[in-house]
Amino acid sequence: QFHLGMCYYKNGETERARNFLNNAIRLNPQFPGADEARKTLESL
Repeated sequence: QFHLGMCYYKNGETERARNFLNNAIRLNPQFPGADEARKTLESL
């Protein structure tokens, strides 16, 4: 979920990125990329 969300973010598909990043955090709030996911979500 996280990596797919970041790919969408880098390609400018912000709505899809938001969905996948939120899903990644919801599934495991403490996964290794959680902080990066949260920072990316804040910038969307």
